[in-house]
Amino acid sequence: MTPVISHRFPLDQAAQALAVAADPTSTNSKVMLRLADGPPGT
Repeated sequence: MTPVISHRFPLDQAAQALAVAADPTSTNSKVMLRLADGPPGT
């Protein structure tokens, strides 16, 4: 089973997260913005 989310970014890296999500050459464009610090799965 493949993970649904391929990248996790903190909110202060939103521009980078959007660039990854918008990259047409990437097959892994499931990006999640993390609104608070915590364990990676939250």
